[in-house]
Amino acid sequence: MSSFFSTLSALAFLAMIVFIIQARRKRPGASKRAWQAVAAVIVFSAISSATMTAAEKQVAEAKRVAEAQQVAAAAAQQRTADAKAATARAAQDAAEERAAAIKKANTSIEPAEMIVACQRQARERLKLPDTARFPGFLEGMDNQPLVGPVGAMWRSWVESENSFGGTVRTQFKCQYVKKDNTLYLDFLDN
Repeated sequence: MSSFFSTLSALAFLAMIVFIIQARRKRPGASKRAWQAVAAVIVFSAISSATMTAAEKQVAEAKRVAEAQQVAAAAAQQRTADAKAATARAAQDAAEERAAAIKKANTSIEPAEMIVACQRQARERLKLPDTARFPGFLEGMDNQPLVGPVGAMWRSWVESENSFGGTVRTQFKCQYVKKDNTLYLDFLDN
């Protein structure tokens, strides 16, 4: 008998879902029918559980226990997978840190790379970066970066327009520090 009321409860639940959808679409009378379906689900569920035989209650309890065990097993598998993923991430991070440390220890900069990077930094600091002009190849033949064991240094100049439209030549000093793998640029007073 309880299976009959369980079936009625399931049908009432489906009707409730349909009426709620209709109510959301502003169908007349759907809201009232949705509340009636909710009441039917509650009543049929209560009758279904009240009319269960002892055997049906044991089957229902066994299903509930089996479902709880499945949920617990799935949670344990997820925790294991998460732990493995965290271990793999930690190993990857450690490998990346070691690679970065090795790269940092062995990092050096080529003179041409340094010139381009310094010019880029100088251009970014100007008020009108599109007007920047650096020494050409022939003007800078003797002006190459000085490279040493701890880094490099390069002095040069940039001409650009100021706010008033006049051209101004500004001297700058660019230093590369090997230990930090960092480029520092300072404009010098004229």
